[in-house]
Amino acid sequence: GTYGDSEQMTSQFAACSFGQFQITNDYSRNIDDKLSDVGVMTVTINRSLTNSGRGAVYSAARTATETKLGYALPGNFDHVMFVLEDCYQDCGWAAYAYINAWGSVYK
Repeated sequence: GTYGDSEQMTSQFAACSFGQFQITNDYSRNIDDKLSDVGVMTVTINRSLTNSGRGAVYSAARTATETKLGYALPGNFDHVMFVLEDCYQDCGWAAYAYINAWGSVYK
């Protein structure tokens, strides 16, 4: 694990999915120049987290990511995780995703 941790996101997703969901940073395209860290891309959205609903925030994050990558999502990814810095409105959730979809959102 990272820094010697035996449990981290990769191990827990693999365990919960019985090995069917593997987190990797093995991309079919080289996007290293767009990453802020290994497997992490940081984007700024043009929406207020305090005055926008979660659908608007998701849409803005998706658009900003597609703009930075230069192609539409999901592109070469099987799954894309959006992590928000915090939740400021309608915060009765820790994460959400859509059924049979490639994206999920975490706070």
